[in-house]
Amino acid sequence: MNGRTRASYVVALGLAASACAVQRPYVFAPGEVSATVRVIDGGDISVCKDGTMYSVTPPPKSQLVSIPASERIAVGRLLVYQAGNMSYSCYPMLSFTPRPSGAYALDAVVVGGRCVVELVREDPLSATGVSLELSVGPRDCFARSDAPAAPAAPSAWEQ
Repeated sequence: MNGRTRASYVVALGLAASACAVQRPYVFAPGEVSATVRVIDGGDISVCKDGTMYSVTPPPKSQLVSIPASERIAVGRLLVYQAGNMSYSCYPMLSFTPRPSGAYALDAVVVGGRCVVELVREDPLSATGVSLELSVGPRDCFARSDAPAAPAAPSAWEQ
């Protein structure tokens, strides 16, 4: 491979990688219910719904974003941090089922060299102003299907 071919290959790989990193903004369907997330330290978050990643950006000078509610989604954000002369990045995510009109707080941080994402439900009746969100689970970014599941094949014991 000559230098010109190698350079073209590197440019093509770079363009392909950057295209994968671009997420389109989430657009609510008419009548779709939403919840609100306060993004600690502001900035964009990513939302994965039905197997597709979207970006959600707060308005200028705001930490609040609207996200789809009533079904399981994944949320997270890109973190980039410096350690000496090295730069690291990570993308911590979690999934949960936001309640319609619910209010949440999301924080993504690096703790002890590990990327962590935290989510709590804002709760004005609690002593701290927040409560645990019990629907939080591991990242879940798979396409959902409205089709009923196929019946299971009979096991060897049932035949």
